[in-house]
Amino acid sequence: MLGKIRPELQQNLFKTRLREFINMGHPLVKLAQEISWDKIELKFSGMFSDQGRPSIAIRKIAGILLLKEMFKESDISKINTKKRTIYCAFFCIFVVKLNH
Repeated sequence: MLGKIRPELQQNLFKTRLREFINMGHPLVKLAQEISWDKIELKFSGMFSDQGRPSIAIRKIAGILLLKEMFKESDISKINTKKRTIYCAFFCIFVVKLNH
């Protein structure tokens, strides 16, 4: 079953949205806004079953693969700078817990 990234319909009082925290002019943010994620999802959605447990969202999978290729990393965890990690999370739409 195809997993989806759920949009937050209501803001949580105690969580900061990533968009309010990062520089929206960062190259990864700009690239994420230029990619047609809907077209990528449409292209790959036929490879998923309608039954069973929901999968990881296609944007997360495609985003990680793109980041691994762009940074020539063997594993996303190798990207070790916190600043870059936050922008990678935005690129793939991960939920990031910020330490205050």
